[in-house]
Amino acid sequence: MNVELIGDGTKIPYKMGSKILSLNNDELKLRLEDYQKDVAVFLDVFWTSEGVLQVGSGEAYAANVIIPPQVSREVDTGTVDEDGKAIYELVKDPLNLDDVTLKLWDIPNKYIKTIKEEV
Repeated sequence: MNVELIGDGTKIPYKMGSKILSLNNDELKLRLEDYQKDVAVFLDVFWTSEGVLQVGSGEAYAANVIIPPQVSREVDTGTVDEDGKAIYELVKDPLNLDDVTLKLWDIPNKYIKTIKEEV
C-alpha cells in the first residue's frame, strides 16, 4: 500500500492486514476488496462532530483511500462450444494492495484526544 502524508502534523494510526485496513487502532475497519469495482473507488474518511471516524462526510478529513479498479482476465475453461471453439470465463483477480493508496491528513487539534491507544 502506498501511503501519502498530507501536512506535517499528527496522523491517525493505521494498520493494513491481509484484507482489512484498520484506522485509529480498530475504530474503523475497511475490508477494501468489498469496495472494489470496475472503476477506481475513492473513500473519504472524516471526523464527525463527536470525534468519531466515518466513511462519507463529516467535519474534517482524516484519510482518503484510493482503491484501483478490478482487474479481470479471460481464462480457458478447457471446454468447447458446439462449433469447437474454446469457452472462456471472466475471472477477477484479487485486490493488489500494492496498488491501493492511503492519504493521511493532519488530525485537527480538537480530535487529538480521540486517538485510540494500540490494543
